[in-house]
Amino acid sequence: MRAAVSCYEIPALSVVPALSSDYDERTSLTRWRFVFGWAGGLVMLTLAFGFFLVPSAEYPVGQLNLDGYQLYGWTGAVLMILATSVSAWTTHRRLAHPDAAPPTHLPLGPTLRKIRAILSNRAFLVLLGSSVFAYVNQGLTFSITAYLLTYYWQMPQAGFIAYSATLFVGVVGAFLVVGLLQKRMEKRTGAVAAGIFALGFAIAPYLLRFAGLFPANGDPALIPVLFTLVTISNAFSVAAMMLAQSMASDIVEASQEETGERSEGIFFSAYFFVQKCATGIGLFLTGQIIGAANFPAQAQPGQIAQSILDNLATYFLGVLVLFAVASIWFISRFPISRADHEARVAALAAAAEAARPHP
Repeated sequence: MRAAVSCYEIPALSVVPALSSDYDERTSLTRWRFVFGWAGGLVMLTLAFGFFLVPSAEYPVGQLNLDGYQLYGWTGAVLMILATSVSAWTTHRRLAHPDAAPPTHLPLGPTLRKIRAILSNRAFLVLLGSSVFAYVNQGLTFSITAYLLTYYWQMPQAGFIAYSATLFVGVVGAFLVVGLLQKRMEKRTGAVAAGIFALGFAIAPYLLRFAGLFPANGDPALIPVLFTLVTISNAFSVAAMMLAQSMASDIVEASQEETGERSEGIFFSAYFFVQKCATGIGLFLTGQIIGAANFPAQAQPGQIAQSILDNLATYFLGVLVLFAVASIWFISRFPISRADHEARVAALAAAAEAARPHP
């Protein structure tokens, strides 16, 4: 599955620099891509909790309903095939054309040396460092959320459906936030600010609960208050990721200036590889946190000692804050500004024009 996703996702990411060299338009393309990507995922999440993983006589807790997972998987597979086919077909019509020069096939040794030289670009290494910590946090958050909602917050089935809607509202919010920021500040500045706000709102419900200032489980105010904070946090988190992915496109010209070659495929394959590895690390950390908190097997909501639940939340917050701060610190060191990019694009265009044969 990962190999199949990579065969589609890497070229899909790599076409952004080819679609536009404009500093702001790349951000616009990226934010539209995020909106549709998250919309598809959240449609599946809504279908999961609203139709497939619902309580039954055998499984009174909906998300533990084993019978719903097979139909859930088949539905997701069909929707993924349709979405990727439409995307690939429409993009192919715009971009497919023969290469100006045939590709060069190098032996393995020179190929690896070339890749190493390309990936040693400082801006790319900074962005990669930030992405590692950001995607570890994303994998951790996505995988542990089912435990937190089910056991820590003791959400009813309606709460899980509300959670799906909350995430989509957050993505729409991110789309609007990035639209407001992209022409008013550097991508780096916007990503740092968004990351700080995302972290603050993410940890707020737990800190308020520890302080005794948050609605109790079962209180009618719990869902609206909790999910308002989650919505705002998710909006800023996705906004930071939109800006970071747009920044990845700007590295292409920086590398081209140094090496004389465009290397979108290499940059985005490395970026995607790190993203998937980091997400997997987040899943692994969820298992470690659950084990460290002595979370019981075959647990039922409302029947777990509060000390165990507090440990689960505390360990989660500790990792979340540590990795978020590291990600923000890295992205604050990104060296490419709007002025740098625009000057570089102009210089490359002038060089290409000078090299073109004239009658």
